[in-house]
Amino acid sequence: MGAKNSVSKVLCPVKKKEDYIRLFPRDKDYKLYDAATDEYQKITGNKKNKMTKEQFLKSQAERFVGMDPHLLENIWNAFDCDGNGFMDRDEFRLYRAINGVGSRRQRAIALFAVTDTSNDRVLQKSEIVSMMILARKFAKRSQMADPPAAPIELTPEEVVDITSQADAFLAAHDKDGNQLIEFEEFLKGWQDAAFADFNFFDDKDAPNTSYPTQEEVVEKEKQKEKKEEQKVSDAAAAPAPAEEEKKDGEKKKHHHHHKKEKKEEEK
Repeated sequence: MGAKNSVSKVLCPVKKKEDYIRLFPRDKDYKLYDAATDEYQKITGNKKNKMTKEQFLKSQAERFVGMDPHLLENIWNAFDCDGNGFMDRDEFRLYRAINGVGSRRQRAIALFAVTDTSNDRVLQKSEIVSMMILARKFAKRSQMADPPAAPIELTPEEVVDITSQADAFLAAHDKDGNQLIEFEEFLKGWQDAAFADFNFFDDKDAPNTSYPTQEEVVEKEKQKEKKEEQKVSDAAAAPAPAEEEKKDGEKKKHHHHHKKEKKEEEK
C-alpha cells in the first residue's frame, strides 16, 4: 500500500453528486461526471471494480498518444488519493473533472501533486526540474501539426535551459531559503515558470476559485451555527411586541403631559 499523496488533504474525491457540483460548478449538467463514469466502466469492465494501475496507464496512454509514461505514472500517484494502489470511481471522476472543468486553483493543486513524486508536500529542485522537462515535452508535442506516436525528446540545450529556469523559480519563490518550494509558494509562481507549458492542468478560461479543505468546510458550518445561535439569542432578548407598544404609548403619554404642563406655565 502506498502513502497518501501530497494533495489528499486538500483534494479528495466526493461521493455525493451535490458535493461534486459544488466543487465543479462548470459541470452543471453533469456531462463530464457521466462521461467519466462511463469511461471508468469501460476501462474496468464493471462500475464496481477498482481500476488497477495497469488499466489506468494503458487507457490514458491510448487517450493521450505519445504522452511520456513517467508523466502518466506521476498522474496516477497523484490521484490514487488514499494510496491503496487502486483508483475507484470517485478518484477517477476527480481526475477527469480537474482536467476538464476544474478551477485554476484546483488545477494548480493537481499539478503540485503530480510534481511532488516523493509525497512529502514540498517540492525539491530535482522534482521541479523533472516536471518542467515533462511539461516542455508536452508543450512541444501539442505544438506539432503531426506529432509522432513516440514520446518527444529534448535537446541537451533545452535541458540546461530548464535547469536554469528551475534555479530562477527557486530564487524567486523560495521565500524561507530552504531550497524547497511549499504549496503556497508554488501557488504564487507556477504560472510564471516552465510549469505553465504543461497545459494539461491549465485552462485560461477556468475560474480562479478555491477548492475548500475539510477544515474550511467544518469552520464554515461552525460559523453558520454561531449565526443561528445568535439569532435565537437576540430573539429571546428582544421585548415582546405588546410590551414595545405599551412602552411607546407611555412615552407619548408622558411627552403629551409634559407639553400640557409647559403651556399652563406659560399662561
